[in-house]
Amino acid sequence: MQTTVKLMAALLLLLMTTPTMARQKPAEKYRVLISTDIGGTDPDDNQSLAHLMMYSDEFQLEGLVSSPSFGSGSAKEILHMIDVYEKDYQDKYNMGYFETFIKDAGNLGRDFAAYYKGNPKLGDTPSLLYMMDGNPSKPEELSWGGKFVKCSRTPRTVFHRATTAQDTVQICGIIEWQLKGPKRDDIAIDSACITLDIRNQKWNGYYKGNGLYVLRHSTYYTGTLNYTITSTIKGFDPITGQITVENTWNRQNETDYQVGSQWWTDSYAPEDYWHNCAGARHQFVTREEIMEDWAQRWSWLKALSF
Repeated sequence: MQTTVKLMAALLLLLMTTPTMARQKPAEKYRVLISTDIGGTDPDDNQSLAHLMMYSDEFQLEGLVSSPSFGSGSAKEILHMIDVYEKDYQDKYNMGYFETFIKDAGNLGRDFAAYYKGNPKLGDTPSLLYMMDGNPSKPEELSWGGKFVKCSRTPRTVFHRATTAQDTVQICGIIEWQLKGPKRDDIAIDSACITLDIRNQKWNGYYKGNGLYVLRHSTYYTGTLNYTITSTIKGFDPITGQITVENTWNRQNETDYQVGSQWWTDSYAPEDYWHNCAGARHQFVTREEIMEDWAQRWSWLKALSF
């Protein structure tokens, strides 16, 4: 009995000291056009789309666009997720898009298991959460989608040669190679004619004229990455190199892109890091409330008879 009392007291203390924040729903439904990485190389976007569908009663959805950073995109995956949703909600449109512990929660729950074996990675979901709970007039305020700080530039590092492991760039920054090659009058400016192969992905590079070829890449993977650059153009010899991506933020280069007065980014203050990710502390603070709210909608699915 004494052990039980102590356990209950410990749980009560934990609840009292865990930071929570009630979500404030917008007064009106936002008109939203969704641009998603679905159809690319990371299935976490299927999870994020499932999350969107279960809250779609809170938005006026104008469209869904597959626009991954790598690959040509695919409407097929969007239509697949809509079809899965339709099986759950065919006669229950006005009940909203439901949520609970995912296993056995309708067709959507069964389909969810196909992505990361059902383990919610939800890498792009904070964008959705910000639309649900954030204040566009005050991005610096904490919300389900995080809190942000103003930025004046987008990091961009330009190299005029093949790089080595000693060359370092910022995580999520733009890596740009500007390389000299054969001068070709028969190739249109901005034509895709060379290929960067990095981390099992192939990225097109473009001819800028006067023998100049340009490739760009960006990644959230850290460490030293191997790459090759090839082309079918006669006289363009294959290039092999390395580049080291560091988990550093707020590096400034002369080649950075300057941005407007209303650009915002994750906070890179040391106290806002979590699991070595800049700004992730804000998701850590609100994660319990977010997952409990989503769990409620999954529970509506479980209550249905299939």
